[in-house]
Amino acid sequence: MAKRDASAAPGGSVFDRGLPTHVPLEKLILGAILLDGELFPVARGIVDTADFAIEKHQRIWTAIANTWDRGESVNRITVANELK
Repeated sequence: MAKRDASAAPGGSVFDRGLPTHVPLEKLILGAILLDGELFPVARGIVDTADFAIEKHQRIWTAIANTWDRGESVNRITVANELK
């Protein structure tokens, strides 16, 4: 039996198609941080802006980081103000 070459698959290499995304998980992470801003430093050690597939989620993550970096409390209101 011949081995299958991943690059021979329709659409090219597995890596050409990009990493898988999980939008519900992105929402879960952002929502949890907006409910409890103290979770942000923990998440920041694991997640980066580029890990979010949805551009809107990247903007929210950046707004959370900017708010945190200024020493402000991270919550729905402070992040919404940052996004304005």
